Amino acid sequence: MDKGTIIYIGGFELPDRNAAAQRVIGNAKLFNSLGYDVKFIGLTKIDSEVAKKLRFYNFDSYSQKYPENPLSWLRYITAVKYYKKIINSSTNVKAVVGYNLPSISFLMINQFCKRRDIEVYSDCTEWYVTTKERNIFKKIIKSFDVKLRMKSVHKSINGIITISTFLTNYYKNVKGLKITQLPPLVDLEDEKWKQRDLYAEKNSEVVKFVYAGSPALSKKVNGKDRIDLIVNSFYRLSKRINSFELKIIGISKNDYLAIYPESADILSELESKIKFLGRVPHNDALTYLKNADFSIFLRDKSLITEAGFPTKFVESISCGIPVLTNPSSNLSDYLKEGENGYWLDTNNIDNITKQIENVLGMPKDSIALMKSKTLQSRLFHYENFQYNMNKFLIRK
Repeated sequence: MDKGTIIYIGGFELPDRNAAAQRVIGNAKLFNSLGYDVKFIGLTKIDSEVAKKLRFYNFDSYSQKYPENPLSWLRYITAVKYYKKIINSSTNVKAVVGYNLPSISFLMINQFCKRRDIEVYSDCTEWYVTTKERNIFKKIIKSFDVKLRMKSVHKSINGIITISTFLTNYYKNVKGLKITQLPPLVDLEDEKWKQRDLYAEKNSEVVKFVYAGSPALSKKVNGKDRIDLIVNSFYRLSKRINSFELKIIGISKNDYLAIYPESADILSELESKIKFLGRVPHNDALTYLKNADFSIFLRDKSLITEAGFPTKFVESISCGIPVLTNPSSNLSDYLKEGENGYWLDTNNIDNITKQIENVLGMPKDSIALMKSKTLQSRLFHYENFQYNMNKFLIRK
């Protein structure tokens, strides 16, 4: 059933070069399952891909050059000529979805689409905090852009796809604005999510943990994940328990020590227990994850963590790996204590250490059963969200 075309625009790098790509591919498969064709307009750092039509996951994809300096970045957030070209050349366009699209270009696209009776939606997955920016010029522009997009542009379009309850509550009273809430979605039929034998290493005494993410590379940058709390907790445990292994993906040991030089002795002592793997391809990260018993991450409470939703949680559950974490965003809608994970109390490092120790005391058969139930839950498979999305896309 052909219901028309949805154009998806944003700063994603297909097929899987950033977390944004994972988000939009999941949503596109959801749109497609409801009868819509989807075309992407994203970004690329590869010159040969610029302005070329490529094919990813059976969707047409076009890319602009990734902005690499202030001038090209300013041009990116204000120019819409390329977007208009793709929209005009596409058949039966029913909607344009902007993934965290810059406010100026979003306003112009909204005006362009209204004249053509095309619905405009936002896929809003974050509330960006400009303290993350080191470049003063970019910080000023970004601050203006975020404020305009979140407080004005989103209230002028047809609808918004939010990633968290925080964002849903922020926009729920805007008159005439359609809202639907979607966590990050996956296609569990995709080969990369297939799980290995859950019981393959049940006789091993070692409990394997994985952190996989993109932490900030400076204490001065407002990051999300507290890897230092994880490392320090395992160090305390190592004084009496050594049946664990922690792999940290997304940051190298040298980069970590550049932020936390006081941890040098700790990491030297735990060299055989805590391994830093740095940045790895996405499929490799999933392989490490699938070979673990638990994933673990801890987050400070902030506007960033409440407005967003951790993709790493979705990926872990989808791989059949239970999660150890603290409450953030609306994770409580999905994490069920003792079924697919455990809550950690970050108010005190002694509490974190004790809770991890309890997990280390679990029989391997119990861990395997927990992993099996987590995998079978299929919590984030895109087909689970067809009903609500179909209602959202129906024109009023």
